[in-house]
Amino acid sequence: MEWARFLLVAAVLVAEPQHAANADAGNGQGGPADRLQVRAHTDFPTFEADGRDLTLLFRDGRAAEEVDCSAPRAKDLPGMDFRRLKLSASSTAGVSSMWANLWGASEADTTPPESLWLTEARISSSGGDTLMPRLSVSLDTEPQKDGAIQVTEEAQFQSELTVYYDCWQNGEARVELHLTLATDEGGNHSQEICLGWLKVCRMGFEGLVVRHGEYSEWPIYPTSNDSTVPTPPLLDAEGILEDVTKLQLSSPDGTIRLQPPTVASSDDKLLKVDIRGVALTMTQGDFFLEVGSEPTEISVIYTCQGTGTAEVELGLWRAVITSAHAAEGLHLHWRKQCGESTYKFMDIFLKSEMNISRTQAVAHGRVLPGFEPRCRNQSKSSHPAVDAMGPNKSPSQSCGSQLPAVEISEKEIKTNVELRVDPEGMVLPPALQHQPAVSFDQRIVKAFIARMPEPFVRGRNKVPCTNCDSSLRAAAPKATSQSMIIKYICHKEGISPITLTVYLDGYRPIDVAWQKKCREPKKPHVGRALTAPQAMTMAFLVCGLIGVVVCMVCLFCSSDSKEKDKLFLGRGTNKGGRQIEFGRLGPDSQRVGFGSDDEVVFH
Repeated sequence: MEWARFLLVAAVLVAEPQHAANADAGNGQGGPADRLQVRAHTDFPTFEADGRDLTLLFRDGRAAEEVDCSAPRAKDLPGMDFRRLKLSASSTAGVSSMWANLWGASEADTTPPESLWLTEARISSSGGDTLMPRLSVSLDTEPQKDGAIQVTEEAQFQSELTVYYDCWQNGEARVELHLTLATDEGGNHSQEICLGWLKVCRMGFEGLVVRHGEYSEWPIYPTSNDSTVPTPPLLDAEGILEDVTKLQLSSPDGTIRLQPPTVASSDDKLLKVDIRGVALTMTQGDFFLEVGSEPTEISVIYTCQGTGTAEVELGLWRAVITSAHAAEGLHLHWRKQCGESTYKFMDIFLKSEMNISRTQAVAHGRVLPGFEPRCRNQSKSSHPAVDAMGPNKSPSQSCGSQLPAVEISEKEIKTNVELRVDPEGMVLPPALQHQPAVSFDQRIVKAFIARMPEPFVRGRNKVPCTNCDSSLRAAAPKATSQSMIIKYICHKEGISPITLTVYLDGYRPIDVAWQKKCREPKKPHVGRALTAPQAMTMAFLVCGLIGVVVCMVCLFCSSDSKEKDKLFLGRGTNKGGRQIEFGRLGPDSQRVGFGSDDEVVFH
């Protein structure tokens, strides 16, 4: 086992001189570069070489074959506006240094440098024609001007170097990066290396994705040619209603470098616009926006100063290296409504329990034909002289000439109204500004709200969301419905218009109209009514009759003789006289009276 290990080490030592000679021939004889490692940043797409990804560009004093300046084969594909490189120092000098130590090299060559410094970095490109270059390149820093950069070990903080591309024409251009390494900040024991590759240029904004919505559910750019895909709310021809538009910029397969976005309004007197929330980076006094696979959010805020609609234009401009190159721009347009506007996320249905039916009256905030309130000069009821709309009813924003599509029969005493908000609306649920109002012909019917709708509450539910990113589908809200009940009390036969007005905070009221048919309510059958004097007289007579009857009953039913004496003789017997009693003889003897000495009573 020991012999096998010895032979392996010997083979490596024998092969290393030729390897070191080749490396030294291309990048100079052994020196600080032996400790340098250069890798492509893994947060971005890597180089492509011979159909495979290339991350490691330089190690152990030599460049990878694909980025050798003599014949570079590695390519940086379209969609990459910048390339970030990570520089680090290895902890040992490598096999070549070990070979130098074994063969007795000089002390200067065999002593590993204690530190590694990048003292100079230069980049250039070639390609194009005599009139216009194909590519301009630059670095985010120049150590020869800004100061040397210390390159630390990989386990510590790693230095970075960013290459910026500015394509002028389509095609391929050759890029060469020259780095000078030294053992100290002063540039002693310096060594230069060269890395080369091909940059593929393609004009336009290929790879850029712009999405709209809090959950990034609506793609704005690039637009879809599929007619079945619904139009994003931001691109609605009538304009958006939101006070802030949030856009997410990303480049899933590349990196894009943009100048600060610009936004403008077609009518500054009506609408003022501004940009917020942009993650800007400042380098060399210039502002730019780096867009990668992670979404970068920008916000367009609106300040309305009147009522109307204005055009909004968002400009995205590619960053350029030199002012001689006119920046390529992308313009996105949409419309913004100012003032009261239609709330487009609400549907309203009328439901009948008797007919087991559900009729849609409002779709996406728009009242459907047959449910618009009748125009004032056309509205008719059973009483032509009265077109009784409620006192709280303001004139409708629009009216219709069609007959109402729904008529509530005389047998139905209530109507269920369902208010439904789409999932897009539940991102910011609407608020009922006031209690809904009901208008009606008060001479025919009384209509009132027996049950008010509950407020809409924002929520997140696990429901499918085909337009959302996969990471956001579980958090998208779903449609929510609230119900209210309108009851009727008919006063007389006829047909009354019914108008329900729903007030939404910040939006136009929604008016929904239908008809209620009434018939004459049944009255209980009663006789001829009595007047008040007649009723009082009859009451006194009845009370007197009842009193007489009570007295007669007491007279003939009482068994106490004293009671009868009081009734016939008045106050009673005289105490000074002697009572004389007469009676019938016989078995049924009965006392029939009494008197004083001077009075005899016969029966």
